Order: sequence, then C-alpha cells, then structure tokens
Amino acid sequence: ARPSSTAASAEASAEAAAPESYSGFVKANHFLGAVGTLTCFATVQASQRKWWPASEAMMLHKSVGLCLAGLILVRVPMRLKSAVPPAVAGNALEQTAAKLSHLALYAFSIVMPVTGVAMGIFGGKGIPFFGLGTVPGLDPKQSGKGWIAGKAFKLHKQAGRYFEYFVPIHIGAVGFHYFAKGQNILKRIF
Repeated sequence: ARPSSTAASAEASAEAAAPESYSGFVKANHFLGAVGTLTCFATVQASQRKWWPASEAMMLHKSVGLCLAGLILVRVPMRLKSAVPPAVAGNALEQTAAKLSHLALYAFSIVMPVTGVAMGIFGGKGIPFFGLGTVPGLDPKQSGKGWIAGKAFKLHKQAGRYFEYFVPIHIGAVGFHYFAKGQNILKRIF
C-alpha cells in the first residue's frame, strides 16, 4: 500500500530535520567505548598468551571494564534521547542487519561490564582500579551469593568470545559501506 500524501510529507519532514551525524556526546561515547572494548580484548589475549604478566593484564582489564560499566550507564540513556541520522541507504536485508547488529553491540556492551562487576563483587575479590584501590567485594561465604559470581563468569566468558568476533564484523561492515558501496558512512560518527 502506498502511504498517504500526509504520511509521506510527515516522513519527508522528519528526514529533513534529522541530523547528518550523531551528537558530539554520542560520538565521544562511541569512541571511548571502542577504545575500552579493544583494550579489554587485548588484555585478555595478552594474559592468556602470556605476552604480559596475567596479574598486570587482568588488573588493567578489570579497571577498564569498570570504566566501561560507568560509561554504559550514561551511554544508553543519552543515545535514546539523541537525534539519529537517517539510515544509510540499502536493501531490506542490509537495513535489518544494521539494526540487529547495533542492538547486539549494545547488548554486549551491557552484558560484559555487568557480568564483570558481578564476578568481582560477588566473588569476594572486588574490582581493582588502575592500582589506585579496589572496589570491595562481598565475602561469598557470608553473603551466600558466590553462585552469582560463578554464573556471571560463565556468561562473561561466553559472551566475550562472541563479542571478540562481532567487533571485526562491525568494522568490516563499515569498510563494506565505505569502500565497496561508496557510502561515506563515517561522517555519521566522526
């Protein structure tokens, strides 16, 4: 069915009012989150492959993860309140893939810090913060909540594995739009 002229005109007005790029806050948050996420990936790999002492690598991993937990608390509400540029032109499959992949990235960006914080707090070790101190944890024997840390660890490890594959796919999609389709998708986020 063809949209009525009123609906088409309202849609055209909304598109004309939409910004060409995200707000400065959303852009800054995107890149802070990206750098933090890549740092967390790198520190886990460095620890597992013994490229760096595990205690140092994981202290940095947990510290940056704690920062990402704080960042996501601000990022989601601000993104929901911000004006969004119009979708990049593409077929229905590309549009659906873009929406689903961005939802997945937000889900990973929430699940990873939440499970990481839960491990530190309910496992009793707390969460180190760049060698400056530690956010204290609960004694699992006294709190009876040690099982939460165990469940959080399993989810954190599994989701992290998928997240490490998903980020290169996201970057590859940007490259596909930019180089293969000639769409300057980067102007939306830079």
